[in-house]
Amino acid sequence: MKQTLKVSDIRNKAVELQGINGHFPVKLNYAIAKNLKVLIAECETAAAQNQKVLDEKASKDKNGEYVFKDNEIEFPDEKTKKEALKELNDISNLEIEVEIMMVPMSVLEMCDTEKYDTPTSKEMAALEFMIGE
Repeated sequence: MKQTLKVSDIRNKAVELQGINGHFPVKLNYAIAKNLKVLIAECETAAAQNQKVLDEKASKDKNGEYVFKDNEIEFPDEKTKKEALKELNDISNLEIEVEIMMVPMSVLEMCDTEKYDTPTSKEMAALEFMIGE
């Protein structure tokens, strides 16, 4: 099922799914792995765009490395910094349509048996976006 998510939400969902490591029914494990692959691909695309913005706008030393001050990347001037931060924020707020493999609630209910681990409330919250019919 296609879902429209902000890049920032995609990052958060990818991190949450990476934190799941239980013994669940095969269909649930497969859906987690498949959705994680899709989310990570979008994260990599966004990271490449962020890198492009920084490469174009950030200050660099003679070796082409970013210049840092107080653990922050330096920019040639305040105007350039504002432009870069706006572009980075725009990337984070982009809405992307992603194909999510849905899992019926009946598969999660299988986790209530002794055969599988029961997802924690935190894991259930992470899985919520992919639960449906």
